[in-house]
Order: sequence, then structure tokens, then C-alpha cells
Amino acid sequence: MSGVADVWDTLAAEVDGRAWQPELARWVEVKRFEARGGRVYAMVANRRDLVYYRLEASEIDLLQQLDPLARWVRSSSPSSSCPANSMPR
Repeated sequence: MSGVADVWDTLAAEVDGRAWQPELARWVEVKRFEARGGRVYAMVANRRDLVYYRLEASEIDLLQQLDPLARWVRSSSPSSSCPANSMPR
């Protein structure tokens, strides 16, 4: 039986949550904004289902940790010196 894999070991490796990392679907975009007074927020757009979510600053940081390769849309704000506009793509 040296060439046969144990079904339980194989199943355990497939369902191990430590190896899995969440990622946004390809039709989801995130755009970060800075409101008057310096408050930072982001809008998450699900372009497939036309659903939109508003995230506060702490939630933006969490989203970046969960999916560092998420598609970020550049802000169209004329203030390029604003730190909210220097986000990952």
C-alpha cells in the first residue's frame, strides 16, 4: 500500500483553514475616499449584483489584510497628496 494516499489525511489537508486565504470576487471593486474633516471611508461595489457597501477606516484595514490583492479603484480626487489616494492597486 505504499502508493496509496490515506483518504483521511487527504481530506484533512483539503479542509485545513490555515492554508486558505479569502479573496474578493473579480467583479468586486473597492474605492477609498476622504470626506471633509479627514474622515476616511471606502465603498465596496459588487458590479455583478449591483450591491454597495460602505466601510469605515478600521474595516478598510481589515479588508486589506484579508485580501491584499483586492482591486482598488483610484480616487478621482484632485488632491494627490492625500494619503487616502495612495492605495494599492
